[in-house]
Amino acid sequence: MVDWIEKVFHNASYDCKFLGGKSKVKKITCTLELAKKVPYYIATLPNYQLKTVVELGYT
Repeated sequence: MVDWIEKVFHNASYDCKFLGGKSKVKKITCTLELAKKVPYYIATLPNYQLKTVVELGYT
């Protein structure tokens, strides 16, 4: 795995299992974790599915 390339996943903890674990994968951005950090008063998300996040414009 190339360390200097940013890897973007939705639910990175799941995806990293297939890449040897989080300890082997560097420079990770998890869109699921980012979506969970959006305050409810800014946007109420009915769920954290990737489809929902994209439909609400968080791309």
